[in-house]
Amino acid sequence: MAAAAEPAFDLAVGFTPSALNKGLTQLHTSHRDVFKGTEKKNYGDVAYVATWDLVQPPTLRLGTLPGGLWEKSIKAPKVKELPATGVLLLEFSELKAEAWPEGHESDKVGGTGPVRVVCHATVKDKALAIEPLAAWLDQQSIDARDRRIVVHQLVPSVLAMAGKLLSGLHIPTTEIFGTKLDLEPALVDVAGSHLVLAAKAEVGEAAATGLAGHTWPDKDIFLLGSRGFVTGVLDAALHAHQGTEVYNEQKGPDLCNVRLKAKFENAKNLVLDAADLTTCSANVLFSYSAEVFLFGPEGSGCSLTKAGNSC
Repeated sequence: MAAAAEPAFDLAVGFTPSALNKGLTQLHTSHRDVFKGTEKKNYGDVAYVATWDLVQPPTLRLGTLPGGLWEKSIKAPKVKELPATGVLLLEFSELKAEAWPEGHESDKVGGTGPVRVVCHATVKDKALAIEPLAAWLDQQSIDARDRRIVVHQLVPSVLAMAGKLLSGLHIPTTEIFGTKLDLEPALVDVAGSHLVLAAKAEVGEAAATGLAGHTWPDKDIFLLGSRGFVTGVLDAALHAHQGTEVYNEQKGPDLCNVRLKAKFENAKNLVLDAADLTTCSANVLFSYSAEVFLFGPEGSGCSLTKAGNSC
């Protein structure tokens, strides 16, 4: 049977919507100010004040958008087409909004309802970047004046907020087993069960254009390395520890004692297990010695024997 092809990434970190939603709920609870705001905008000679509050925490959904949602959404400036990949949906079950002409709060109008924000996941500055594309909300009962406020004040505010919620997720390590890593995130996958951020270990190294077809671990959060990457990291870690003393102890009474030493010399022919990348084998070389001392501690007696060997 032919060996499985190496993936297009060296290291990938993945999150299920469930794991991310727990984090978003915590964020909503501890930082309520992030999910509300006040905007003022002039329409001719009249300034309108609009307030908004996303009362409930957002829910992240992956996969295909509900039918007709994109067509009925209010698009961000310069957005026309829905990207073919990297699309995700943030749903807010309760948006509370109010607006009134400045100085005439008695003319306040408002309402409450759900809002859905369509976003595009990309990579920017070595981290996940979320670009808000459009917002959907029920516009059937909105008149022309109110729609102007919704389009030019509420929707831009909600889109800006949504773009900040998940942006900044990154590969959560720059060092493994003492080996420094320069990871360059290059790929994002949101088509399956996880939101996955994948990286190449060398800056500027070419990566595939997508992660389609990969089967991700059945875990809420995972960190996955390619066979070649894991082998390279372990080889580098073993090389960095060549010549390291792993045992040095003197035992026995003052009259006669023994000093035992062992040193890791090197490891060769490292092989990862075919089915489990967390298990490996190698030819490991250790040197060891034993010294026996009479009549007191080392330096005041004599060394009867000293033997060295490797295994």
